[in-house]
Amino acid sequence: MTVWLSKRLSKDTVQYGLTIQVGLSGFSFKIRDRKDNLFHHETVHFPHRLYDPIDVELPFKKAISTHPLLKLPYGSVRIYFDTEKHTLLPRDYETSELEQLRKLYELHEYDEVHRIPVAGAEADLVYALPSGITSVNNHLNSSHFEFYPVIARLLEHAATLTDYNRVLCAYDGGFAHVVASEGGALRLAASYPVADFQTACYYVFAVMREVMFNPGLTTLRYFGPLSENRESLLKRYFSGVELCEL
Repeated sequence: MTVWLSKRLSKDTVQYGLTIQVGLSGFSFKIRDRKDNLFHHETVHFPHRLYDPIDVELPFKKAISTHPLLKLPYGSVRIYFDTEKHTLLPRDYETSELEQLRKLYELHEYDEVHRIPVAGAEADLVYALPSGITSVNNHLNSSHFEFYPVIARLLEHAATLTDYNRVLCAYDGGFAHVVASEGGALRLAASYPVADFQTACYYVFAVMREVMFNPGLTTLRYFGPLSENRESLLKRYFSGVELCEL
C-alpha cells in the first residue's frame, strides 16, 4: 500500500518525522511534518516471513538501501517493533530489568533491554528489542532515534482518551497487543502470539471479560489493517470501532 497525500515534500526533509512499524514479514512507514500532517504511507514486504527477530536487519537494511524516501535525512525516527517481550513494573521498584524479563521470556544475548515511564500510571514499561532493530540507526539518516514495542504506542494513546472504559488493540500478524484502562487506572496491558484475526478477537474479548467491561458500552480503538467485513464484525459487539495509527 502506498498513499500520497502530498507529492511536494520540501527538500528540507529534516522538518519531517519518520515512523516505522516493523513486523516479521515486513514493515510500514509514515512521513509526517511537524504539524502531524501525513505526507506518505507505504508498506514494504520482506521476501519471506522471518521467524527469528534477529534476522530482521538484513532485509530491512536492503529495503532501506533501495528505497529513495528512506535515504533522506529526517528530524526524528521512531520505530515500533512487533514483540511480546515486555512487562510493567512499579515505578519505584528498583530491580534488574533484565532478570525480570528473563522470568517471563527467553532472551537472546543480542536482545537489548529498555525501560520507559507509562503516562498516567505509576509504572514503567520494561521491554527487550533485538539488536537487529536498534542497529537500523546505522542505516537511516537522522540524529534522533526512538525504539519501542508496539504496546508502548497503545499505552501512550490510552492516556489521551477521555472514555471511562478504554480498550485498544493492535494486530498486523504475529501478535495481538491489548490495553485496557478504567478511568485513570491502567487495568491490563498484554501481548499474545496469534495466527489470525479470529484468534486476535478471542484475546480482545478475553480481556473484556477479565476487566469486566461491557462491549456494548465500549469503543474499541484498533491499530492495524482492518477490512470492511472485519470492521463490521467488530461493530456488532462494540458500541464503536475507531481506526488508529502508530
